[in-house]
Order: sequence, then structure tokens, then C-alpha cells
Amino acid sequence: MLCGNRARRPVLFLLAHATGSAFRYAELLPGLSGKADVVPLDLPGHGARRGEPLLRSMEGIREDLAGQAAGALDARRGVPSPGAPPEGREAEGGPGGRPGVNSDGAAAAAADGGASARAGEAVGERVPYCVFGHSMGVVNGYVMTERLMESGYGPPERFFASSFSVPGWHPIPPGMPELPDVEMWLESAARFGVLNGQPVPSPETVESHSPVYRADLKAVEGYKPERLTALPCPVTVVYAESDMVDYGLAARWEGLTPYPPEIIRVPGGHFHPLELPGQLQGILLERL
Repeated sequence: MLCGNRARRPVLFLLAHATGSAFRYAELLPGLSGKADVVPLDLPGHGARRGEPLLRSMEGIREDLAGQAAGALDARRGVPSPGAPPEGREAEGGPGGRPGVNSDGAAAAAADGGASARAGEAVGERVPYCVFGHSMGVVNGYVMTERLMESGYGPPERFFASSFSVPGWHPIPPGMPELPDVEMWLESAARFGVLNGQPVPSPETVESHSPVYRADLKAVEGYKPERLTALPCPVTVVYAESDMVDYGLAARWEGLTPYPPEIIRVPGGHFHPLELPGQLQGILLERL
């Protein structure tokens, strides 16, 4: 089953690993733009949003990313940018309404509950979309998708999960977010592997990225849902042969989709999308 229909190009949302920027993924996967409208989504404090207040809870991440995604889908449908919510109504939205501003201060778009979705229905048909998340980006993409479905945007055509098991699981060793900066990066290298051959980044990077990494770790570590919402779409799970995520962890997605999850093993380690982007691009292109 392909992502989207041939009448309309799907939107492909990209979500990165902890501390990462999804725009880097877009740069490494240039061939995707021929099959989909690629939309990288970054959190506050990441990439071009560096300097914005960090989010330390998955609820804040959920609202921020869903607000960005809803704005992209509305733009594709020709829906005008929403204005302020009506007097007496909070800007945080709710089930059936467009995602808005949450208690963490996530700068998501605010709108009259449900107005954006209703306007989209009047202007054009639902825009097909797919979600790709790597590592922490899988959890971020999942909670974003939950929020979009609550708000009337429908499920994705396909959900791609890379180097992660189901949301609620995580590989973070106890106490890792509380370690001193250098020790935290050494623990990360031992657990997840390294990028650019350096277990510990440069002193400048350690200083600038440690608060971001700590906030990301705490958000994932603190996400303990009482139940998980099944995604009514196909799920493709990609895991690497030298990563801690193995077939058994990947297969846990069987309980979160009515379709048999497609599980793909690839060469490389935890950061295979950045180390070997060509193989990931091929997998995505075959399914878009």
C-alpha cells in the first residue's frame, strides 16, 4: 500500500532524533521532493528554532508539532491562516479543534475549535500525509498524529518508525538526564553510538546542546501513557543491524495498527539515516 493517492501528492512530515534538526534529514534525502511535499518539523530549541524555550514534556511537544503540521495541511487545502480564538475561549484548542498553545508555552497555531478543519472541508478534500520519525522522532510523530486525528485531520497514509519501538518504551538508562554534561554524552555514545566518530562533541557543542539533549531525554523518559491509540494506517518499522532496537522491539508495533507492520532490517547503527541516507531514501520512495 502506497502512501497517499496519485490524485494528490502527500505531505511527508520529518521528525528528528533528540537534539537533532529535521531539516538535516531533508538535506540528506533530496529525492523525496519528487514524490511528496517534504515538511521538516523542529521543536523549540532545535535547528532554526534554537534559542526558543525548550519543551520538557511530551504534552508540550504534542501541541507544538501538531500546530505546525495542521498549519502545513491547511495551507495545502487553501485554508486561510486562523486568527485569535473568540473572546472567552482559551487558545489551546481541544478535541475536534486545531492544536493551539499549551501550558508549556508551545508556540502552536491557535484557532476557534474545529474551525480550521471545517474550513478545510469546504475548500478542498483532505490532504494525504505521511509521518517519518527517527528515534525520539518516532514518539514525537506518534503524539503529533494522535492530536491531528483528534482535531479532524484524519490518520496518515503511512507511519514510518525508525530505530525505535512503540511509544511508551524507551532505551534511556536511569539517571542519564541528570548526569554531568560530559558523562551524559559518554553514556549516550555507549548506548546509541556516535556521529562523526566522536563520543563527546566539541566543548562548544557540549555547552550549547547539553540543555537541549537533557530536555529531550526528560520528555521521552516522562512519557508514560496509560494506553496507546492504534494508528489506523500501515506502519513501516526500520531497524539497524548494529542498534539496540532489534526485531523483537520492532515487532511490538503489531498491537498498534490493524495492518501487519512492515519490518525492515538495514545495515548501520542507530544513526543510519545520517550515516547511510541513500538506503533510507530508497525505502521511503518505494512507499510514497
